[in-house]
Amino acid sequence: SDASDSGNLKYVEKQYLPSGALTFLSSTDLSSGVSEFRDIDFFTTYSSYKHFILDVQLICPSSNADLRLIFKDGSGDVAGNIQAAWKANRNNASDEDGGINGGSNSNGVQLFGNTNSSNGDAINGTIELWQPVGNADGDINMMWRLWGGQQGQNYWLYVAGGGTSESGNNATGFGIQRASGNLTTSGNYSYIKVYGVQST
Repeated sequence: SDASDSGNLKYVEKQYLPSGALTFLSSTDLSSGVSEFRDIDFFTTYSSYKHFILDVQLICPSSNADLRLIFKDGSGDVAGNIQAAWKANRNNASDEDGGINGGSNSNGVQLFGNTNSSNGDAINGTIELWQPVGNADGDINMMWRLWGGQQGQNYWLYVAGGGTSESGNNATGFGIQRASGNLTTSGNYSYIKVYGVQST
């Protein structure tokens, strides 16, 4: 309000206010236990965004198994020529490194190896994806940073990795899943939230 006239209210239209760099797109609750986080139309639904950040909160498996990201379309998994590498370090200072160097890979990319099925050892972190570029053979680029417990509750592991999949525009979406079992057991809140990074 104007100090000289308490009845004279002033306003600014929303279009003239600064906006955030991230736009919240979706949230998937995993706490009841699901076989995978799956969105087969992800890249087409959010085609106006070129860069995405996934907030991974307390993914807890129902069995000890690897966590994977697999590209998909309406008919199922899309195999792509994957190039990826990851560097990991346990709390006992031992390394666990890995990579995929080409070849058609329908198992997708390993994000975290041999995760623990205990609720208290669930995974937190972020996964970033970029829209396919170029033609149908364009690359989908990705990076991830994850922290959580490994099988047997003996070690905690931090993983940082990146890669590209030449499944390109043939992939309309993706899934995050276990090599076996569900993503989470009951008892803890667990979700994946997706944000689009604004280009301007």
